Amino acid sequence: MPAQAATLSKGYALKIALLYLLIRGIPNWLLYILSALPAETAAYLLEQHGTWLQYVYPVMPLRVLSLPAGFQNALALFPVLIIEVLFVFLFSTWLIRRHTGPARGTSTRGWIVMIVMTLIWSCAIRHQLLAYVQALSIDALRARQDDANWFADLPGLMMKANWRLTAIAYATIPLWAWLPVWAHFRCAKKTVEAADESTAAPSPTTEAVNPHPRVPLHRTTVFASFLLGCFAVHIALVQAVYLGLWPWAAESMQINIPRDALSVMSVPLTLSQIVFAGLMCALAAYVYARRAGVAAASSRSLVVKPLLAGIATYLLTGLFLLALIWFSVWLNPALGSSVMKAVTRAPESGLAFAIALNLGAMALLCLMASRMGASPRRWSAVLAALILGAAVPAYVGWKLAGSNLGIAGGTPGMAVTGKLGDARWRNMEQWCTGVVDTAHGTWLVGRNETSADEAAYVPKGTPDLSQLLNEDDADTGSQRGGMFGSRPVLTTLARLQDDGTFKIVATVPDVACLVASPASDTLFLFTGMDRPDSASSTEPEQTVVFRSTDHGASWEWMKSGFMSNVESLAWDVKPTFTSERDVWAWGNEPFSEEDESDGAWGASEIADSSEIAESAESAESVESVESAESAESADSYTSSESSPARQSNGERERIPTALFYSNDQGATTTVVYAPEPLIAPASYLRELTGQPKADFSNRRDMDQERFVVQIDDTHAYAWASEFMWYRVGEDSHRLMLTTRAELSRSTPQGEWQITTIKRQPDVRVAHLSTSHDGRTYAILQDREGEWLAKLDTKTGEWVERQRTPALLPAWMAENRTTARYFWSNGDYQVVSEWGDTVVSRLLIPFMKARAEVKTDAHFYTRDGGRTWHQLAIPGYLGVMGLSPRSSKVYWSKGNAYSDDEALQWEYDLAK
Repeated sequence: MPAQAATLSKGYALKIALLYLLIRGIPNWLLYILSALPAETAAYLLEQHGTWLQYVYPVMPLRVLSLPAGFQNALALFPVLIIEVLFVFLFSTWLIRRHTGPARGTSTRGWIVMIVMTLIWSCAIRHQLLAYVQALSIDALRARQDDANWFADLPGLMMKANWRLTAIAYATIPLWAWLPVWAHFRCAKKTVEAADESTAAPSPTTEAVNPHPRVPLHRTTVFASFLLGCFAVHIALVQAVYLGLWPWAAESMQINIPRDALSVMSVPLTLSQIVFAGLMCALAAYVYARRAGVAAASSRSLVVKPLLAGIATYLLTGLFLLALIWFSVWLNPALGSSVMKAVTRAPESGLAFAIALNLGAMALLCLMASRMGASPRRWSAVLAALILGAAVPAYVGWKLAGSNLGIAGGTPGMAVTGKLGDARWRNMEQWCTGVVDTAHGTWLVGRNETSADEAAYVPKGTPDLSQLLNEDDADTGSQRGGMFGSRPVLTTLARLQDDGTFKIVATVPDVACLVASPASDTLFLFTGMDRPDSASSTEPEQTVVFRSTDHGASWEWMKSGFMSNVESLAWDVKPTFTSERDVWAWGNEPFSEEDESDGAWGASEIADSSEIAESAESAESVESVESAESAESADSYTSSESSPARQSNGERERIPTALFYSNDQGATTTVVYAPEPLIAPASYLRELTGQPKADFSNRRDMDQERFVVQIDDTHAYAWASEFMWYRVGEDSHRLMLTTRAELSRSTPQGEWQITTIKRQPDVRVAHLSTSHDGRTYAILQDREGEWLAKLDTKTGEWVERQRTPALLPAWMAENRTTARYFWSNGDYQVVSEWGDTVVSRLLIPFMKARAEVKTDAHFYTRDGGRTWHQLAIPGYLGVMGLSPRSSKVYWSKGNAYSDDEALQWEYDLAK
């Protein structure tokens, strides 16, 4: 009886699986029958009988344009069907082991239930669900047809729709495979129970003593479980490669394969990647089932362990092949690019490579299946070691690529700031645009290279602030046609409304920067617009500045300009408000004879200063990061306190600097004088470098960062940091120098005086930000790297130094990034790092030298830089501003060219 029961059980389970395959395969067969018919016949059938065909016609995901259509059809249909049948078989064997009665026989009613349930449940209901999901995607695509970027966005939209439908199809497999099987066995069980009740057993028999004879489906169940795990992983990887990696590689490497060649490749790809791969997994499952022990009858030993073994075997094989390819590319870095170029020129050449790879993979997969069946623990340990080894390059690749794409990092308190009428409202530039958050409103400044007449994305009737310049109907508009010469520029000014949407309230036909005073939120709009031709000759030459004292409800043109002595181009003024009326700004550095002369510096002082600098650098070289704060008390500034100034008629000569001050919101301006220039004379630089013939003639054309912080009504600090290159003969050298000036005045209404100047070699203040409550943080650069530091307002020294973040640990990669942008509101600091991350060839072997990967990453800290957290924000223009009053950082997914989602996003750094 056991042998007979085993035969019955195997035949019974196979019948159910094959019947399910037959019924579920009807839509697939119909698809290929229709494709084999003449085009006119197929079109006639679809037109005349499309109503009923839609219930059984297979639903296809939207096709990826860079892949063969026939291969995508096979990839969507066959794997789902095979995996469903494996699920049906495993469900059947599980129910047979629990209820052996149905294995001894069945009734016509049970098979009818199976057929009807499969037809209705799997063919009708499921197809309608998938068709509904597909219809949503198609409607979304049609709704985008009127957008200007419709065709450029089409591949990405189709990719998302394909993944969505594919994920739903695979996620619903267990439910759709289980219900018809359960209904069939439910009906068969009732039939057997009724037959048993009608038959009376007069005496105990063998069957009565052992009413549940052994049903040894063990080896067959192990085979199916291993095959399910192995084949499912293969299909998942194929989906990821062909529907994820390949379209990305084709776009980034500009691989354009002709449509005819794509059609020719569909059949070979189907045979090699689906049909042959399925047979290969089945062969490996057969090898595993013969080697594995199947004495136990539990679900764990028959299903779970073989399923995991199938997954592990495939991964082990894949990692061995990947290691072999990795080693080959390491030996020959040009191998990868040459193969891609060969496939582009002659796509058929890739078939031979695919065939050879499949044959090698089949042999290795069978070998791994045999070893896994014989020694599962040993080879599982080998797999774990390989996964740990592969995790390092995978992590490096994820951090580098994910940071640039904006998918690596945290999303604290992610929320929508507001909806936009058009994504172009948030287009960013490298200056002056983004979100400006005030106590009375949230503003969004966007800029596009277009004229006001061509800007269809701006609602009609939006005020044009250039009309405020209209005097006697004179022509108003940008006389320069934009800061890029002939190219027009349009700046939009949108404000967040109470209903959560942004509304454009004004436009400017030129570059414009929005700045708010800290107390009353008086708004200033610094533009690049030239004054109208009718402007008086007595007026300043500064470009137009607008002001609003009612939080943007109305604007006025400041005819007298804003600190007009500082800069003629208004948007380049960059004012620093330290109170409602106190404003500072930096202008052009005045030329001084001391750029080349000895000036107020004596040779003996320079020598002493150099010795101090050298001793300070030696101390700093052995100073640990943890003791940086305590070492700040012995700061390495070289000093010229009370340094001798020139005498003119018995009085100290005062030299004008590039620093300007206004105590009336920029209406008037006074220049700040100093006993000597803030920019160090060339004689000092030569003494500092020890190169008497060093050429610093081009230093004024190099990077210079300047900042000012007003501590109270009578004290302030100013910094001028230079990053310069100089020449000694034919060689070029780099030098960093920071000059710090202390300012004071006797009364709050008095004149500011620079009383002390200190210079610090090899240090640069790259960024500085002061919060509304007076806390100042800066990004410092020195020979040791970059630091976040806090200003001690009593001494003017930088304290609490902490290293700026790095994308990868030092043992993984060399960090050559630097802070591009920096924001601080006192409680939170946000920094955008950009530059090269240098990775070893062992991790990225596709280059002959170490890989220098361009990266952009955004980080924030809540504890003054002791711990940093990465933000999932794409691109170097992703961060659009930090709220000065809250924990919100505003960001976007890129400009409208890369992402046309009409939303403005924010993170809450407190969460």
